Amino acid sequence: MPIAPSITGNPTDLGEDLGVIGHGGSSTVRLVRRNIDGGLSAVKEFPPIAADSSRRDALKECIKLEHHIGKLAAGHAGIAETQELINDPSTGTWWIATTYHNRRLAAEVWDLDTADVERIFLEIVEAVGHMHGKGIAYGDVKLENVLFDSAGHVKLVDFGSATYAGCLEARDADATANAFPGDTHTPPYAPPESFESRTYDRQRADAWAIGVLLYVMSVRELPWIRANNGSVAWCRFIGVPENLHSTCAAGGQHPFDDPFGRATCSSLAVPGAGRVSKRLQGMLWEYLERDPSMRLMPALRGFV
Repeated sequence: MPIAPSITGNPTDLGEDLGVIGHGGSSTVRLVRRNIDGGLSAVKEFPPIAADSSRRDALKECIKLEHHIGKLAAGHAGIAETQELINDPSTGTWWIATTYHNRRLAAEVWDLDTADVERIFLEIVEAVGHMHGKGIAYGDVKLENVLFDSAGHVKLVDFGSATYAGCLEARDADATANAFPGDTHTPPYAPPESFESRTYDRQRADAWAIGVLLYVMSVRELPWIRANNGSVAWCRFIGVPENLHSTCAAGGQHPFDDPFGRATCSSLAVPGAGRVSKRLQGMLWEYLERDPSMRLMPALRGFV
């Protein structure tokens, strides 16, 4: 799929600017009523790139890649539509427009019953599996990136962390490996291997994050605040011996005889996991598999 050209101008060329509706990282999201059809678009505004910035070209390419991957991921009901890429050369500002959906999983999760959780979760898995089938790793599976259309069906948004699953680093690496440790997913959703190796499979990292999201949807809280040595809950789950918990909690290093030691898959390992529905309980542990090569993948899930 060729890279879509950008439109020179600003969001007011699309329609009426209805104001800021959100912030994410360094970007701002504005709501625009489109002139062409009266529809609403969420327009992500990136910070202006200074003409003399040493990272100018790299930042531009990252924005273009986010837009391109969003367009490439299209073709599934669970993916929000990526629309225009807009650039104002006079200010160095870029925008990406997507269809606007005003219902958020983060706001509605408290009111979901078991059947709702099961349906929504499986729609999320289907959408991520669709991306994987197109060679894309989503890179940011989390509660906040799941929106709903008016009928309550899933729409995944924000491809700023997405990449091609086959991106290689300079030295020999598996064809699905990524070169940057710890750079995938919001901290509580990051998998163990992303902190342990300079090469890891980003699609399998998505699978781990799907497991964390299932827990969050079911229990209404995170299983751990951060996926790192400073969290006792994290250390307990990935199998740090009890007598090393204090070292782990203090941020110290600890030895693993087996770098892919299997997690203790029980409700005792992650308090509250017993609240995950019986239908999805097994899938939770298959997604939260310590060894990425053993982890359940969205495209191979075999739903009940």
